[in-house]
Amino acid sequence: MDRLRKMRAAGLNAVETYVPWNLHEHQPGEFDFGSGGSDFQDLLDIEKFLKIAQEEDLFTIVRPGPYICSEWDFGGMPSWLLREKGIRLRTSDEVFMGHVTRFFNALFAILTALQFTNGGSIIAFQIENEYGNTYSDSSPIDMDYLEGLKQIMLDNGAVELLFTSDTPENGNSAQMDGILYTANFQVEAGKQLSILQGYQPDKPLMVMEFWTGWFDHWGFEHNTRSNEDFAEVLESIVSFPSSVNFYMFHGGTNWGFMNGANIDDGSTDNGGMRHDTSSYDYDAPLAENGDYTDKYQTIIDIINEYNEVKTLVPNLPELTERVAYDSVEITGEIRLSTLLDGEDFIESPTVIAMEDLDITRWGGFY
Repeated sequence: MDRLRKMRAAGLNAVETYVPWNLHEHQPGEFDFGSGGSDFQDLLDIEKFLKIAQEEDLFTIVRPGPYICSEWDFGGMPSWLLREKGIRLRTSDEVFMGHVTRFFNALFAILTALQFTNGGSIIAFQIENEYGNTYSDSSPIDMDYLEGLKQIMLDNGAVELLFTSDTPENGNSAQMDGILYTANFQVEAGKQLSILQGYQPDKPLMVMEFWTGWFDHWGFEHNTRSNEDFAEVLESIVSFPSSVNFYMFHGGTNWGFMNGANIDDGSTDNGGMRHDTSSYDYDAPLAENGDYTDKYQTIIDIINEYNEVKTLVPNLPELTERVAYDSVEITGEIRLSTLLDGEDFIESPTVIAMEDLDITRWGGFY
């Protein structure tokens, strides 16, 4: 609630969220939307989140995947998908789409009632995520897949705006008829928005991801971005004019073991693999601990200058009081030899992929 209120206090009118499939469907057909018994269950009540956002006077934009982003483990898809031999992920493959349909049916049973048209906060749904980035000569875009996702949403009662998002200069291979194409980028706003406008001259412009900073990789320096650079690009966006969504506005906290990885630009194999830290500080306008930054004030100033529709906003919430936690006494340990001497292990004469071990739960492992 604190972070949402700080968003509204900056003059923003909506909050956007991904939906991590691997946390919500830890085993095929076993769902957790807030009461599934997992360690994450208190964070998985999407209905509660969307209603709190509405109470804080915010619209919501939902990006349900099934793939959400590379910084989340396996793009947010559950590891048990890889037990399906021959499955083709992020395609119209019948097996993959069967699993997607089951998850979306369960998810939209919650989301449909929370649409703005039905009195809720949701004003838009994204179809996939940066799917145009998967294009190559050897791997053309599977439009049947995108149309299939769209149809599942419509069949489940989605009536709000549907959109896709990609970096415009990478092309429009995943652009769909009748669906808003939005932009993701960090710099050169005028160039990117001009390209986007050329793709759909009859539609409004929206930057779905204006990258306010960047994520960190283990073994590398913390990423930062100057407020001056941030302000220059933001002003270019809103003066174009275009709507904008900040990615990220708040640099969220630790994701447990759900941090993902990225391939370094130019790498053709796993030698360029860069593993993300489990923190998503992102050098965002609202810091990981909830503190205001110079970027936060810049957002307030630019919105006040360019937004012609003035609305009431709450006063800036007080900063969270710092707390020094008590020391924790270590009272025991479990040695590897003890685990190996136990009964809870799997023995095999050959190497087995971890996804093929029937011990996964909550998108990861026990």
